[in-house]
Amino acid sequence: MKHQRILALALILSFCLCAFLGCGNTASENGPTPPTGMQNAAPYGAGYYFFVPDSWTVDRRGEISIASLSAYSSVSLSAVSFASEKTVEDYYATSRAENEAKFSEITVLEDGKNATLDNVAAKRYAFSGKYHDGNVYCFMQCIAKKDGRLYVLTYTASEKEYNEYLAGIGEILATFRFDAESTVPAPEKVETTEGAPEGMKQISINDIHDYRFYVPTDWVTDMQTGVVSAYASESDRTSVSLVSAYPPAGIQNVADYFNSMEAERQTLLADYRVLTDADAKDEVSIAGGKGQRFVYEGTNGGVTYRISQVFFVRGAYIYTFTYTARADVYEQHADTVAQILAAFTFEK
Repeated sequence: MKHQRILALALILSFCLCAFLGCGNTASENGPTPPTGMQNAAPYGAGYYFFVPDSWTVDRRGEISIASLSAYSSVSLSAVSFASEKTVEDYYATSRAENEAKFSEITVLEDGKNATLDNVAAKRYAFSGKYHDGNVYCFMQCIAKKDGRLYVLTYTASEKEYNEYLAGIGEILATFRFDAESTVPAPEKVETTEGAPEGMKQISINDIHDYRFYVPTDWVTDMQTGVVSAYASESDRTSVSLVSAYPPAGIQNVADYFNSMEAERQTLLADYRVLTDADAKDEVSIAGGKGQRFVYEGTNGGVTYRISQVFFVRGAYIYTFTYTARADVYEQHADTVAQILAAFTFEK
């Protein structure tokens, strides 16, 4: 169980802001014909069809569906299976507490308004709040529970744009459909040594990812999640993973992005403490550019872990490389992780 916990912890830490993330898979071309003027933004095997206007930019790389109209307006859909024991109201109570810690001058716009997602009862919640950058943003969540999973549609916009696009969000909600058969297959995870550095193998998928992610050949590729990840061995679940994120509104740089997830890390890790010098940027070379590394420790399930996360920007996305290990073996894998970072590259 402890071996499984470390990988689960690593993935949770990578997905702290899951409502905003887009990473992993490519969207399916199967399923029903989209309504006129709309496109399907759902990824492989999502269990639903999520239609958004053709003019919106869709990130088709994730288990979480996301589409954006501007730098400050986006809509996402996530299926939260790890919280299946919660009711819709329970889920939003947790979400609201997190929002209150991040925003000031909060105004409630909708508080549990009755709604539906494909004829399944849902609740709508909305609020506006001032972020630390001084700007006011608005958020609306429509949450439904079906077959033990919570489906969370999140609409995010600047205060100026929120009402302007709200009617379009209503159309997205009206055209949402669950996939009763869920027959769309996920892409098969593969690993190959072809073209890889000596002693390493590629675990990213060429047809899906815009990068090449290599790990030592004796590491184990994790096949159970949509995240590109691997661990050292069955007896040592030291792991590395990579996700990409369309940053939330108001995030100006990777330091802001790291700091925005402070509350989530404190919730997951007892005795949480940051080891990185706050006054000195720990820069890391990666894929021909520079990333910033943050290292922290904490206890989960009675075990102390040390986590290193390297954040770097490419295009509109923030990429997060996460290295998670028990604190007592962290240094043993440091050279190997450095080799993994050095080998990482983007497709030319």
